[in-house]
Amino acid sequence: MRHVIIFGAPGSGKGTQSKKIVDALNFIGMSTGDLLRSEIESGSAVGRECESVMAQGKFPDSKLIYRLVDRFLSNQENVSGVLYDGFPRTVDQAKFLIDTLKNKGAVVESVLNIKVDHADLLKRITGRFSCVQCGEIYNKYYKPCKEKGVCDICQSEEFKVRSDDTEETVKTRLRMYKDETAPVLDLLRAQNVKIVCIDGMQSMESVFEQIENALINE
Repeated sequence: MRHVIIFGAPGSGKGTQSKKIVDALNFIGMSTGDLLRSEIESGSAVGRECESVMAQGKFPDSKLIYRLVDRFLSNQENVSGVLYDGFPRTVDQAKFLIDTLKNKGAVVESVLNIKVDHADLLKRITGRFSCVQCGEIYNKYYKPCKEKGVCDICQSEEFKVRSDDTEETVKTRLRMYKDETAPVLDLLRAQNVKIVCIDGMQSMESVFEQIENALINE
């Protein structure tokens, strides 16, 4: 089974590309957010513990996350590989993943690092808005409504903007991403993991073509 990590700053399109990889290449996506939500929905003791911690605005400690990740990896069959989305976020998490896979006779094969210019990331995020009725997502810089103030899909005139899509908040998120991600990439590179730089400034289709070529030619 292949183990691939996808990295991308907020607004890089990482979520969209992750879904395309899972759908097209028979990978299964692994994100800690999904694992936590699934555990909470199950009503398990671990899920209740997670829910209690997250209700306080905190994130479950690493030991609990590691238990969920290890259990997830032990239950996978009939897939080409696992795509890690949003994990590992820290050097300690990366070390855990490397050691866990080693114990299972596996390694991290490669990292897909989607690169997008800082200024473009700001526009992608701060320009976002969505239709209240159907959820269609727009961007005032790159994808405005065809008719100003009217949704292309359902013709609603009600739109909303995420409260955390302000320039100040976005800059903070991007700074945190840079501070946390660079050391992880350095660690993985030192472990001889292949780092594939993906040009995220191109169209969604072109970005996926780069990713597909990288994974097929591994």
